[in-house]
Amino acid sequence: MSLSQVAKELQLKTPSAVQKILQFYGIKRRPHGEGTRLLHKHLDIKPPKCFPFHLKDNFHKLIAVFLLTDGNLNGNCMRLICTDKILQAYFASLFTQRFKLKPSTKGYMQRGKDSSINSTVAAKELRLLSPNYTTYPRSKTKKEYPEDPQPTLAFLENENEEIIIESIRIAMSCEGSIYPEFVRDVVYPTLQFSCAHPGLLKQWQKLFKRIGINTFLLRSKKTWSGVKSLGIKELKSIKRFIEIGGFIEGVEITGKSTYYEGIQKNDLLKLLVRMREESFYFPRGLSNKQKNEMIRKMIENSSKKEKYWKECVEKPEIRVENKKKKIRSEILEFIRSEIANGYFPTRNEIEERFKVSLVNYFGNKTNAYREAGLKVENDRRIIRKPRPLTRDKIVAFIRGEVQKGHFVTREEIERTFGICFSLYFPSILDAYDTAEVKYPRSLDRISKLRRNTLSC
Repeated sequence: MSLSQVAKELQLKTPSAVQKILQFYGIKRRPHGEGTRLLHKHLDIKPPKCFPFHLKDNFHKLIAVFLLTDGNLNGNCMRLICTDKILQAYFASLFTQRFKLKPSTKGYMQRGKDSSINSTVAAKELRLLSPNYTTYPRSKTKKEYPEDPQPTLAFLENENEEIIIESIRIAMSCEGSIYPEFVRDVVYPTLQFSCAHPGLLKQWQKLFKRIGINTFLLRSKKTWSGVKSLGIKELKSIKRFIEIGGFIEGVEITGKSTYYEGIQKNDLLKLLVRMREESFYFPRGLSNKQKNEMIRKMIENSSKKEKYWKECVEKPEIRVENKKKKIRSEILEFIRSEIANGYFPTRNEIEERFKVSLVNYFGNKTNAYREAGLKVENDRRIIRKPRPLTRDKIVAFIRGEVQKGHFVTREEIERTFGICFSLYFPSILDAYDTAEVKYPRSLDRISKLRRNTLSC
């Protein structure tokens, strides 16, 4: 507490009055700068367990990665804006090891979300790696911003794989996310790396590809550039990310997540991959909210995880067989209930209701009705017998219409007899030849015009 603050607290006119009181009682004040030294010592920023001491010669490049993702460089001030304490300790430790600097006492975890370090030497060295660390236009327009020097990752292009891997782990820990995607009762892990700068995003994509991780570009109309992130859905690529170490150990999911705030990113990542590999099926009828809550319980409680695993994990072939039996029984029950109400559902109605192909379960609709317990052999409501028809009837019909002065087309024959014409004659010309009538070629043009009109 300063002398002016003490004077104000004691309702004295000036700080010198406080100083006279201290001198009267023989109390010495602390030397200038001693308070700052003690406060710095009190911070005691320790490197996290995963800190890469072996990459000491490239710490300035890892600092640049921090600044190009969750930070910025303004003048000589370097800031990391992030609420995760492990990432903040990692960032501060890089400066301590490389430049013998610590964040200021007021600058470390201000408001619990950012740290700042001021240094002319460090800022100069970092600008040699990338001329700019501003990844969005700020006060400039979209047209003006590209005219400025652009941020770049060129300083990583010729580096070895070890530095690329650590850079990607840092970037993913700052701007990466892991979340589950649900398709019916199955869960698919999905990784995403957020970045709206198109040039940086392409460079990141090349670096991911270099270490064996395939990504795809995600676009958005809400961002200034039209791009928003890189997505990773391929299981092989996600497992490769786990092989290189995954996220920085201990980094937690932020409050932006509805269901997983406070959960370690690596814990969720590894659980989702295991669920996908071991064919974890959620109980039918659960909402996405219930599925997310179930996943969180599995991470937080090992006993619940074991319980859910026993209930929801089966061998894939057994699971498919059980599912097929269940759908078959549901279809048969549906047919029986509809017949009891006096209605005979068609094949299309059954397939639309259950979102399946009837062929895969019964072969055809007749077999389905038969298994439902209905005698279908002579029931015309189920089986429509083809009309007995010979080629002679078609020939007689053509001759009769020609005598009336009308030349029938193929479509008219099909409508009259309710048949597929090609089952009886290869062409209309062949039918007219059999009827010994000269076929007028103009009918081909009329027929085509009718077909085009119907298709429109």
